[in-house]
Amino acid sequence: MILKQIIKWETAYQYNNHWENYYEQNIESATYLAHKENTIKEWLEKTKPKSVLDLGANTGKFSFIAANYSPVVIALEDDDNCVDAIEKEIQKKKLQNVYTLTGNLAKPSPCLGLLNSATESIYKRGYSEIVLALALTHHLHFTNKLSFDLIGELLNKFSSKYVIVEFIEKEDSKVQFIINDKTVELENYTLENFKNSMYKLFKINNEVILDDSKRILLLLEKSLYD
Repeated sequence: MILKQIIKWETAYQYNNHWENYYEQNIESATYLAHKENTIKEWLEKTKPKSVLDLGANTGKFSFIAANYSPVVIALEDDDNCVDAIEKEIQKKKLQNVYTLTGNLAKPSPCLGLLNSATESIYKRGYSEIVLALALTHHLHFTNKLSFDLIGELLNKFSSKYVIVEFIEKEDSKVQFIINDKTVELENYTLENFKNSMYKLFKINNEVILDDSKRILLLLEKSLYD
C-alpha cells in the first residue's frame, strides 16, 4: 500500500483541475475568444514589447501567442497543474523564449536571503514591458479583496510601459459564479470606477468591447515610465 502511494506521488499530471481545461470547456464563446485573440495580437504588433508578463496565465494560451511578438515571455501562474501544462507545452514546442513563474498575486513573494540578494521578489522577477491581465480583475477584486486602486498599483508595479487588462462586468456568468457564495459589495464594481482607478497611474490608449460578450479589453500606458 505504501509503495503504491509513493508511485502515485511520482506520477505527473495526475490530478484533474478546473483551470487546466479552461479554454476547452469554460470559455464564453468561440466568437468572443477569436476577437480577444485578434485584438491582443494587434496590440502586441503595435507595441512590439521586449518582454511580456502574463499574469494568471492559466495554461499559457496567451503566453504562447505573445511568444510570437516578444523575445521574452513570462507566464505567472499559481496553480501547479497549469504550470505543469505550460512547461509541458514549452518542451513540446521547443520554445526558447517562454518561462514559467509560480506565484500568488495576493501573497507575493519578497526578496530573500542576505541583503535580500539571494532571491528577488516576484515583482522583480516578473517585471516586463507589457503586462497581460486577462479575465483576472474580478478574481483579484472578489476573491482576494483587492480594491481597484490596489489592482492598479499591482499592475503598475509589474509593468515598465504597457498593460492589457480585461474588465468583466458583474452580470457576466463567471463573475456570478465567483460571488455566488460570498457576501460582496457590487455597487462600486463598475467599469467607470475601474477606469477611474486606472487613470491614476495610466492613460487608456484603446478600448474594445469583445464580440458576443460585455467584456472589455483596455490597452493602458503608464503615465510615467521607469
